[in-house]
Amino acid sequence: MRAAIVSLKDKGIHLMKYPRIRKVKSGLSDRLVSLIIRGFRGKHLEFFEMLKKLHHKVVMVQETLVKKKDWAVTIPGYEVFHDCAREGSNQGMYLDEQTIKFMSFYLPCNFTTERASTKGKLLEILQTWNFDKLEEPYIISGDFNMSNSALGFLLKSQNTGYSFVDFSGSSKSFFGNGDLTWSSIDHIIANEAAKRLFSNARVNRGYNISDHWPILGSLLSSRKRAHKNMSTASLRNRLAPGRLDSMQKEICYHNFWAPLANLEDTSTMEADEIAAIFVETSKKIAVDLTLYKASNCKPKRFYLTPSILKEIRAKDLAAAERHKVTKSAKIVASQNGREHWKWVRRLLSESLYTNNKLSAIKYETGNLLTSPDKVMLRWSEFYTALSSDSTGNSRSPARWIEVLGNKKDNPLNINQDISWDEVRMVLMSLTLHKAPGRRCIRIWMVQCTIQ
Repeated sequence: MRAAIVSLKDKGIHLMKYPRIRKVKSGLSDRLVSLIIRGFRGKHLEFFEMLKKLHHKVVMVQETLVKKKDWAVTIPGYEVFHDCAREGSNQGMYLDEQTIKFMSFYLPCNFTTERASTKGKLLEILQTWNFDKLEEPYIISGDFNMSNSALGFLLKSQNTGYSFVDFSGSSKSFFGNGDLTWSSIDHIIANEAAKRLFSNARVNRGYNISDHWPILGSLLSSRKRAHKNMSTASLRNRLAPGRLDSMQKEICYHNFWAPLANLEDTSTMEADEIAAIFVETSKKIAVDLTLYKASNCKPKRFYLTPSILKEIRAKDLAAAERHKVTKSAKIVASQNGREHWKWVRRLLSESLYTNNKLSAIKYETGNLLTSPDKVMLRWSEFYTALSSDSTGNSRSPARWIEVLGNKKDNPLNINQDISWDEVRMVLMSLTLHKAPGRRCIRIWMVQCTIQ
């Protein structure tokens, strides 16, 4: 498909739109690869081997949550420049006696203040760069929607002379024209010298090395195409149905904990405020779990419509359980902190893995907590500690137990208050997409989405 070039009058900006990701016909050397720097040291051998075999001309490195230990990363044949003081930082790669400098940025999707801060930093950087005077290629890659975002509008209003290359496509293009291992990035901004490097480029963004998680619907809409192309795909590009299911579960699990990772210090928060945040998080995971359930109930349908939800509801909700489900949904919708927390604890106590009730919540001195507000606060601190793990393995229950299970390194002394058997039960139930409380969570997820 030939790219359509749209000139923005008086702005000096050219917008190249690719409605779908194009096939790469000029060889692997024209492709870009996107890596996340977090966890780079643990996967460096894998990355080195990939770069050695594919000879990528440009490597885009996402720097979210970069650590000082990662600054010493080196890649044979490349020169990496890091400036980790801001979200979008200047970087460069050196290959074949040619330096290619680029900047990558990632806009947080849930926090307005962080998005505004990142946009300001990016605009400040752009205004200090004069691409016309640069002889070497410069590339800026990022994650934002240029058509309707404030950042896109501000960039268009600047007389920069930059070129925007849009690779966003639609949710269906996540696997791109039947190639099951390639996805799209959102945008690239570059000078003339760099255009030739990515004229037909796509980005390889593996699920295990990226912090940019797709919405679950993208995978669901791709399942039919993945199964259809499984017999014709090459071994290198083949994605087994079991792996697709595993990725869906991993995404659901990640999306459940991610919003909790940036909670403020819970000691300064009111109990109702904490409960409200937990409610919103529950609603987010409700959508994902319902999508996943819909895909299993209706394998030939890949879009969640009201009719599908009604069929699921009619099939799964027995008359004897509807009253309980409706009551639970109303509790969540009302954002009644105490009632909601009692409901959560009731679900946890009705475990498939244990018949024991939750351990009593205690002070570090050993005295029981009796105030509902303090009980709620203690649980929120516990969930916040779990979700704030910065090791890059936040989706691994085993890693959480390893990090927080040691009493010496345990900031909340959790083992004295909440048993890890209960924690493992909750985490395993989320990972396996089974309801911790019989069918309660699964049924409530459908009910909330219908309303």
